[in-house]
Amino acid sequence: MRALPNDPPVNRVFTLPASFNPAELLPSALHRYQDDARYLASTIIRKTARGQADAGGYVPLKAEYLRNIISERRGRDVIQSLLAEKAIHRTPYQVGRRSFAYRLDDRYRTDPHIRRPVESKRLIRNLDKHAASCARDAAARMKPVHHTLARLQQDLEIDGAASEAILTTLPVESNPYDVQGVLVRDIIDRRFRLSVGNYGRVANSVTSMKREIRAALRCAGQPLSGVDIACAQPSFLAWMMTENVTSYNAVPRVVSAPAVPAALFAACCFSGELYGLLGLRLRDSGVDWTREQIKKRFLTDVLAKRKASSAGAEYWSPIEDIFRAEFPEVWGFIRDVNRHGFEHARLIRMLQQIEAWIVIEQVCGTFVQQYPGTFCITIHDAVYVQPDMLGALVSVFDAVFERLNFRPMLKVEPEQSGLLD
Repeated sequence: MRALPNDPPVNRVFTLPASFNPAELLPSALHRYQDDARYLASTIIRKTARGQADAGGYVPLKAEYLRNIISERRGRDVIQSLLAEKAIHRTPYQVGRRSFAYRLDDRYRTDPHIRRPVESKRLIRNLDKHAASCARDAAARMKPVHHTLARLQQDLEIDGAASEAILTTLPVESNPYDVQGVLVRDIIDRRFRLSVGNYGRVANSVTSMKREIRAALRCAGQPLSGVDIACAQPSFLAWMMTENVTSYNAVPRVVSAPAVPAALFAACCFSGELYGLLGLRLRDSGVDWTREQIKKRFLTDVLAKRKASSAGAEYWSPIEDIFRAEFPEVWGFIRDVNRHGFEHARLIRMLQQIEAWIVIEQVCGTFVQQYPGTFCITIHDAVYVQPDMLGALVSVFDAVFERLNFRPMLKVEPEQSGLLD
């Protein structure tokens, strides 16, 4: 069902668990602030759907941000009431490290989502003001290619019957609070989004969609075909080291990389064999992880390992031990860039900048210039097009990589089956 012309803007519509009823959760003195409670629940669901929740399912929400939206006088009472009724849960505030983070109670995890217009005029004013501020901030980060991708996204469709059937097969762990259903409904209702993060990464209507659901995506009735970079983040690291490249948003140069070990690491990454090698070594040591587990743990335990404390020891990780044994100089390079965990996100941010520069600005920028008006959409290091444009897309990837002396393996999916990631 397409959104009607008189449908309220997306920022004026709540997305809620079907059984979430503020009238049952707030004392009578706070009933006039029910929309404030709905706003908090809706924001948690929306941010969870967009992949902004942590590993425990908690969504960080700064107190300053909430004060600008919900009632300045009674908003805190609303939150305390929801906490007291255990409708939401909150992690502690950590000075200088973490704001309060919230999640909905498990009683709502299997609920289908519903949509309800905002009724509070005060809340509407605050939401409109906040939406205008966000739009200005987003526009400041967007380049011509981002505006083009946003326009092309309007051609995206989804097979409603197919997506609904897939949603019924997802375990609750993959679809808590029906967040995947939220993403599907947004596309059906033509409510698209595209934003550019501080480090260049693009978030759009499908970046946090599960691979199974992506199989239902369409353009002009056709399933999508895709190209992505095998072993992407390690390959960007290898290119950065072998070509002495930093990122493209004025990040200071890092320490010089060791040339020969970097070349060996690059060969392993560009052949797509790194995760297979690490998996083999892990099995030899008695650890049997899936490829997906290896990718995730390589990211968290090698590329972005956090220092436990200023004085304490770091947590042990089998994949870090294996990687350090196989590529000791590369491991040392990573540690130097991240200042031994004290700036654990520094390297990841640089790799995200490189990824965005290559995939968005170079590959997509070239593609939309050579084939104006032709549909394409990105999911980080992957680009999707209609099947008859797949060969053209691969040619653009190859030409860009040739020019940059970047030689990673490409994974090409002739018809989108949800497998590319």
